[in-house]
Amino acid sequence: MVRPESVGLASRLAGVSRPWCIVGGWALDLWHGHQKRDHEDLEFTVLRSDLPVFRKALTGMNFHTAGSGVVEHLSL
Repeated sequence: MVRPESVGLASRLAGVSRPWCIVGGWALDLWHGHQKRDHEDLEFTVLRSDLPVFRKALTGMNFHTAGSGVVEHLSL
């Protein structure tokens, strides 16, 4: 179950030596071993201290933060 979104993300992050992982709906599908529903996005998480490295690798993308049930645009 490899999706174009995850391949694109993985290729853009190929040169980044910091940890990251898929979260949210796709993470649950990976755990189940098959896609359970359609997805509109691909969520991944990084360590806060590594954010500048990921922003540089993913230039041109919008970033959001999620916490306590609230999703907000992340501006630095």
